[in-house]
Amino acid sequence: MTTHANTHWTITNSVRTEIDALFASYTNSTPGAALAIYREGEIVYANGYGMANLEHNVPISPISIFDIASISKQFAAMCVALLQQAGLLHVDDPVQKYLTELPQWEHPVTVRHLLHHVSGITDYLSILPLVGWRDEDQMTLNDCLKYVCRLKTLEFEPNTKYAYSNSGYVLLAILVERVSGQTMAQFARERIFTPLGMTNSHFNDDHATVIPNRAQAYRVLEDGTYRLDMMPLDDLVGDGGLFTSVADFGKWIANFSTAQVGGGELLTMMQTPGTFKDCTPMDYAWGLGVDQFHGFHRVGHSGGWAGYGSNYFRIPELGFGVAVFANFHEVGPGRVTDRIAEIVLADIFAERDRTSNTADTGDQKSEIDTNDVVQVEPRSLEGTYLQGTGESHLIIELGSDGEPCLEVRGRKSQLIRRDDNTYSNEWGYYVFIPTALEAGQGVTSLRVLFTYSGETRTFLRVPPVSDGMPAKVAGRYYSDELDTWWDISIEAGPLMVSRLRTRSQAYQQLGPDHFGTGGLMSESLRFSRDDRGEVTGFVYSDGWSRSFGFTRS
Repeated sequence: MTTHANTHWTITNSVRTEIDALFASYTNSTPGAALAIYREGEIVYANGYGMANLEHNVPISPISIFDIASISKQFAAMCVALLQQAGLLHVDDPVQKYLTELPQWEHPVTVRHLLHHVSGITDYLSILPLVGWRDEDQMTLNDCLKYVCRLKTLEFEPNTKYAYSNSGYVLLAILVERVSGQTMAQFARERIFTPLGMTNSHFNDDHATVIPNRAQAYRVLEDGTYRLDMMPLDDLVGDGGLFTSVADFGKWIANFSTAQVGGGELLTMMQTPGTFKDCTPMDYAWGLGVDQFHGFHRVGHSGGWAGYGSNYFRIPELGFGVAVFANFHEVGPGRVTDRIAEIVLADIFAERDRTSNTADTGDQKSEIDTNDVVQVEPRSLEGTYLQGTGESHLIIELGSDGEPCLEVRGRKSQLIRRDDNTYSNEWGYYVFIPTALEAGQGVTSLRVLFTYSGETRTFLRVPPVSDGMPAKVAGRYYSDELDTWWDISIEAGPLMVSRLRTRSQAYQQLGPDHFGTGGLMSESLRFSRDDRGEVTGFVYSDGWSRSFGFTRS
């Protein structure tokens, strides 16, 4: 049994009241969340808020079942660890040893690279929409494998940078099946869930499975009404796909203390972050994020899929754990779990902050350098900005209320001015730091901090395009790497891109032969021409790290 320095924190009635107040807006007419607080995996407080099913008036409780999305990754990693422990694989082997159909890319990719998100393999979630897949389509592991096998290059040399990729954990699920002779769902049930007594947990690799106590996922429309928000034909596991409750999940948390499954050495390995090629440490272990929180070592993960959102973490030194599983993204599980820990452990955190002479929250990634910030009016942010040579772009618009807003991953959110004169979206994932202002132009330079990764990018304002649409870009284009056709047309407005089985998408002109979808880190097209000025093709960029070439038919 693992011993801890301080497990004597308590949850009083006043603490319960303060915690429950965080969920006060979730009622018998809204979706909501389930909460559990654990001491060494034993539940010391649990509750449900809002409804698991609005159609049948079923409330959320601690035994409600949620898709916990990417929190599933640590269970996939445990399957790999158990196979290595049995001598059936080694994580430093090339992944092609087990998945022989994968290309021999320009750099070796190992199983360990997949575990730590440092493989350079493009995330399949950024590929599927490009080739005509829709949310309601059935996706299997082999569908994803097909597109990974078509990738001609890696995004970067493995183990030189971190880039979260669900593809790696899909490949791990296939690897587990080929090495063990069992599906990941079968292997995890036999080797993890059954030994731990997790009778209400499973990898759901069959979308037709009836799941008692399942919480339906929802999204809210602008008029305040709710719609279902699920991916009902998704049979993928590994990167996600684990269905469980906060009650059952405590048994998994307890295993990190009891070491019933895997043993102490294996569990230590799973919680040990990787190391980059240059010997700097990562903050990601085996399907687990590792950081500092109020001066304490913290281990956990978040998840989001369709309308489901989830977050959990442990502070091993205090024997403390907390999980919030939601059927409604607006709950913001990551923010809420942080706040719950700060309520429960207020005295312990205050003492640690005092003795270390710091008020550090431990979230080193989100530190904001405001030395060069320029105080600006919100309206001056409106405009189009490019990063570098245009590999990424940013378009800030003014909403109907005159406040700046932008679209991120299909969701439009308002930018809110902070006390330090920077701006942030409502979830706090991005901070916009104005660093230059010119009269008559507005903000001319913005630095954007991605708080979840610590990465920063600088964007410079570009003037509106006045030359009109470029000539002769309309037509049909083909990508061999994606094995798909796109049709491009120009009508009375923006450039329109039509993809197989999806709605046409509008692209705004950013510059000569350069178009983008707007928002932050969004898609762009840059056309190429021959010596005669004829369009020969274009390069599509996802705004983050991946590009695909298309040639004109």
